[in-house]
Amino acid sequence: MEREAAALTLALRDPLNPTLCAACLLCFRDYLEPDVRKTNLRVLRLNHHEFWNGAMRFLTVRRTDISRSAVNRRLAATWRACRSPYRTDEDHGNSDDALEDIDHLLREVVGMLFDIVNICLKDSSRRMIVNQKFSRHGLWPSCAAEVLPFGAESSYSSLLYWFTVLGDSTTTAAFTSIILLCRPELTPPLMMPNNRRLLLMAVATHYDLAAREVTMEPALEEDAEQMDTYPQPRMALLGKLLDGLVFGSGSSVDGGRELFQDVPDAFIRAAERALPLIDVEYERNRLATVMDIVYNMRGVPLFERPPEVLKAFHDLQPKLGGAYNILYTVLTHARDARTCSAPDCGRHERDVGRKLQRCSSCSLMHYCSRDCQRRHWKA
Repeated sequence: MEREAAALTLALRDPLNPTLCAACLLCFRDYLEPDVRKTNLRVLRLNHHEFWNGAMRFLTVRRTDISRSAVNRRLAATWRACRSPYRTDEDHGNSDDALEDIDHLLREVVGMLFDIVNICLKDSSRRMIVNQKFSRHGLWPSCAAEVLPFGAESSYSSLLYWFTVLGDSTTTAAFTSIILLCRPELTPPLMMPNNRRLLLMAVATHYDLAAREVTMEPALEEDAEQMDTYPQPRMALLGKLLDGLVFGSGSSVDGGRELFQDVPDAFIRAAERALPLIDVEYERNRLATVMDIVYNMRGVPLFERPPEVLKAFHDLQPKLGGAYNILYTVLTHARDARTCSAPDCGRHERDVGRKLQRCSSCSLMHYCSRDCQRRHWKA
């Protein structure tokens, strides 16, 4: 496995001129099957940072239509001319057969790399996302720069492009994990008006596609390639993405209002269509809770809202339990925040390089320095 990882690392060194064989990459994916994943994944994360960095460079480099076509042709030529010692292996032959009828090899390679990155983040990101901290034990990723190698704005633009174009369950899962893990770095570009609208329109498109799949409607010709054989997980992941952006770790109290400013009508229509089709109640309520924020911002009366939204709202009331529990939730959010509480600062503890200092008086607010604490008290 390590020999193949080193070879793929060299092949991914230049994301605009890769020497990568798609069949070799597909064979390499077998090392991350569930029965051997735990051991192999730790070895790869510990000893092969450059492999993961190369994968992220390939996924986040900015490309034009011309450069995408050029890379697609190069990948096809490299695959057909592959001289890997594993070329005669049965696995490589099976991979050749699987790739034979694929028109756009670049998309297939991007999908495979998203799958591999998603396996890594899925097995390791729960604690990282909740705490928004990277590994301190030499495991990949060890910092945001490894996940966003071309900077937050440029990397996010590329990730959003592939999420929009592909949007299958694996790509959506990887995109969601990256967004939530690197939230402090990605919030500024993500909340730019145009980027915010593009994200919501992409989510709307994928909800529509999943809804068509559930109801067995024929796909439109331009959407046929994006149809997913697993529409329920796809809708659940889209709900997780929205829920994480609004309520997840690192979100502000007004995170929903910031995300849903000037929300496109197409997003509302797509979410309303998807809501009754989600078969898991928890996932349905998660989307309904997000949509409740949208309706509140638009001033939509309760009696005009979908029944799924009203049901989620009523189901939530016993959990909130009145003003006291609502206040407790707000205070807990402040206590668990990992950004400086000073209104004119907002630095994340990752930027500071250490844990933020908690106010000894209220034990809720966090500050990166005494100056920020003094300014906040005066405010």
